[in-house]
Amino acid sequence: MTASPPAHRAGRWDGLALALLATALYVALAQQAFWGVDAHEFLQRLGRGDHAHRYHFLYLPIAGAFAQALATLNWTAFEAARLASAVGTGVGVLLCHAAARGLGLPRRQALAAAAFSGLAPAVLFFATVVEVHGVFYAFVGAGWLALAHLQHRPTPVRAAALGLTTGLAASTHATGHLFFGLAGLMWLACDRATGLRTPLPRLARLGLIVGAAHASVVFLLGLWLQAPEVDQPLGGQAWMLFDSFTDGGSLRRRLEIVWTEWLWAFAPASITPLLAVWRRDLRAVSFALLAALTVYLVVASAPLIRYGTIERGAYFVPFALPFGWLMATLLPRALPMALALLATAAISITAAVQHDHPGQPNAYAQGLLRAAADRTPSVFIGDVEEARALLRVDASVAWFNLAEMAHHLQAVLPPDPELGYRALCAYFDQQVADAHRQGRVWVLTESARAWMADPAFPLYARFSAEHLETAFDLEHIEGEAFTGFLIRPR
Repeated sequence: MTASPPAHRAGRWDGLALALLATALYVALAQQAFWGVDAHEFLQRLGRGDHAHRYHFLYLPIAGAFAQALATLNWTAFEAARLASAVGTGVGVLLCHAAARGLGLPRRQALAAAAFSGLAPAVLFFATVVEVHGVFYAFVGAGWLALAHLQHRPTPVRAAALGLTTGLAASTHATGHLFFGLAGLMWLACDRATGLRTPLPRLARLGLIVGAAHASVVFLLGLWLQAPEVDQPLGGQAWMLFDSFTDGGSLRRRLEIVWTEWLWAFAPASITPLLAVWRRDLRAVSFALLAALTVYLVVASAPLIRYGTIERGAYFVPFALPFGWLMATLLPRALPMALALLATAAISITAAVQHDHPGQPNAYAQGLLRAAADRTPSVFIGDVEEARALLRVDASVAWFNLAEMAHHLQAVLPPDPELGYRALCAYFDQQVADAHRQGRVWVLTESARAWMADPAFPLYARFSAEHLETAFDLEHIEGEAFTGFLIRPR
């Protein structure tokens, strides 16, 4: 690492070519399958033109801009949001390459570092699905480029630029606050590793500028874009985190998180900080990365343990460039570097392809919409894959997962079985009547009908046997891969 950032004229198009290749790869691997359930809410909001969110308040305006621009080409909200992931990650690769050059890597090594940053299993996976982290990666790349400029010449303007980029990252996904800390540690490490050794009082002043810019961006964007039910932008994000610190988790669970979120999510370069500590010229950067990884693992593990999920390294994607930078530095020869990149690509592409198995085809949702004829359907579903098919085809269609709805109704229905049954009947009657008056129609999918009749849910089994069959006409409908019922009031 050196302190001279300007890229040589030779290879000035390398980053753009690499970014275009990476984006083309992401588009070619674009998945029909969903990852997790956050995309459900994102697409539902896009479907109704609502771009506000509680925590990740910059993502939906960006995805919404893609959706609006591509609607003229008859692209669905799902297709547009998925393209936003690919393009956002491609922009991140472009900026990561510029950052690698700015941090002093020679041409071939800068290309290798940026290529790893775009091929890392976690990065590639989220570039191919509807999720925040693909768009988030554009601001990660911008943050690393701002850091390269600041490391070369530490000025107040460049410090503010770093805070601006990490603030934009945090406004897109709350883990951008952790990226702010990672960038700060890397700045200090680079300052020491290059021999600049900026005086501590000046570092402190510049650090305050970075922090003030970061907080200001998040606060102002939050006030402008955030969902109205959240009173305070930073407070909403902080609550989400602190609410997660309720379970320490077992040692086995924590080791699983280390594996899924760090070691495998960035293989094979994930171990480079452990290898680089043995090189004196890389020791400061390695210790900074290991310190940041420790903080990330402690903080990011909280929601993973709380909700029993894995995120395939999504929270850790800012580490892709530093890992790639260390890999390119440790493997300066062309053949070992090429083999490492090929191994990375093999791991990443295999993981994405293996995951891409949607439970219901798009034909299921298309058949449902045709069976509903000219009326706008609201759909009771019994399987989340039915909802995902609808979201892929038309995100504006309202759907209700009966299992989730039953969980929420349990909190409001009277505890007495008879009173609860009567309240459920009245609620359902009202929903069907309202839809009928508004020119909509309720559709009950076959899986939802089976769920209602399941004796394991006695309240709903009784409702299905005694009320649903007698109070409504259930018209059996079919369309392509779909079978279900239209619910009509008698």
